[in-house]
Amino acid sequence: MLWSFVILNDISFEEQLSLRSKENAGYILFLSLASDELFDFEEKLKELLGFKAFDSKTKIIVFTPNSSVSTLEFAKQICEIAWFVARIINIVVVVYYQNYYSNNVFISGQQERHEVFIETYTWFPYVGGNCRDVTEVTMVEKHILQELKIFSDYAFFPDKIPKNFYGCTMNISALGIPPYIIIGNYTDINGKLVYYDSGLGSELLKLFAKKYNITISFNQPETKFGIRETANIYLNIAEGITDFAVGTVAALPVRMKYIDCSTPLINEVIKIGAPCPKQLERVQMIVRIFTPTVWLGIGLVFLFACSIIWLISNSHHKNEIVESTPFRRFTYCLHMTWAIILGISIPQLPKSNAVRYVFTLYVWYCLALNIVFQAFFTTFLIEPGYSKKYKSVDDLVSDDPVYGYVETIELIAQSMGYTEHLKFKKRFDCSDLTKCISRVASQADYVTFVAETFGKYFAYERGVSDISDIICPLNEDVINIPLAIGVHKGNPILDILNRVIKLSRESGFLERFWSV
Repeated sequence: MLWSFVILNDISFEEQLSLRSKENAGYILFLSLASDELFDFEEKLKELLGFKAFDSKTKIIVFTPNSSVSTLEFAKQICEIAWFVARIINIVVVVYYQNYYSNNVFISGQQERHEVFIETYTWFPYVGGNCRDVTEVTMVEKHILQELKIFSDYAFFPDKIPKNFYGCTMNISALGIPPYIIIGNYTDINGKLVYYDSGLGSELLKLFAKKYNITISFNQPETKFGIRETANIYLNIAEGITDFAVGTVAALPVRMKYIDCSTPLINEVIKIGAPCPKQLERVQMIVRIFTPTVWLGIGLVFLFACSIIWLISNSHHKNEIVESTPFRRFTYCLHMTWAIILGISIPQLPKSNAVRYVFTLYVWYCLALNIVFQAFFTTFLIEPGYSKKYKSVDDLVSDDPVYGYVETIELIAQSMGYTEHLKFKKRFDCSDLTKCISRVASQADYVTFVAETFGKYFAYERGVSDISDIICPLNEDVINIPLAIGVHKGNPILDILNRVIKLSRESGFLERFWSV
């Protein structure tokens, strides 16, 4: 077995580790008895875990002298630290120590003759139905250095992920709201409240558990979409309290510093949801047929025609026909001109030529006006008018609505450089997203973030085929968030979990799940 070595100094450790990431086949760590070797080992692993180039699935060899405890127990402690910190299973612990002999009798402290012993240890996870702890460490080989015996062909780093986990128990923590998690519960025969989840992530884990003979159990879910709830789930993952996190687990770089995530299950698109345009009332429909300027012009023409007819009727010459009495009254002229503009016949026609000329022009004007008015009016009866549709954040800000904020989404949006939502002056806590979206749908003074998947679920729950029939999200996408299954940093079963997700996606499982 040939090994190539890359020596990294402490000056630019992270930079060199990143440069050599593609060449690294493993790491060799040396522990010294001059200090607290186990504490130093744990700190070094945490330091490595903070580097992007570090992979917990890599191979690690730990060289250490014997401590005060037995070599077997000491090797087990090292394996436990490697498992707890970074879920490392490809580890070999090499313990070396000396024994001093005199006349074949062990005499401590004498140097007549000594032998250097080298013992190698490793361990196998998921053995005997245990998925959580390092239960047993196995000695691979033991040699005396003076004999110059070459190590055997034993594979120090075999594949340690079994194809059968023999029913070992793994815990699932659900985070979020429907439809990302669908929580139910029942009371078992011992009177204990048992939770279960039927969301997408949990359904995929059930397939995974069935394939590899794993028993899954659900912790008490976090059904609020807040910062504290999210932090609790991530902390449980980091401390090994739970094995999987499902629901609104965002596979973002800022989050993946603390946990690892599976292949994304869905790519969630988040937009700002605004009220949909409302159908105008009948009076508004009539008013909107013409612009305010046209309405003002119609009113001026009406008053001008009424005044001219009344003035001409009261000013006649000797040779002209005297106009009839009704036309010489201003109130009659008002009634007459108003009746014509409405298309109603009048009881008496003018007698004088001058009044007839003005009257004829006004009748033709009203006829043209009525033709245009009726055309638009018929169109509005068939397709009613609506209020304006919001197209951008600036359109919303101009109406000064109440903005319902979601802390978790706000933090993600700001971390990705989106700041348009900060323009809203009126803010309201929107921790209950269902109530907030209901308010957006029913009131015209409210906006909030809306996730595409949740919007579809919200519409389905209300018997509507499309969310755009209830609320109208803006055309611009705020952020795209891939949602995945969260596991402990370096969890070795992540590869086989991703394989199950890939096969499920190819078989159409995701489409079938959302169609039910």
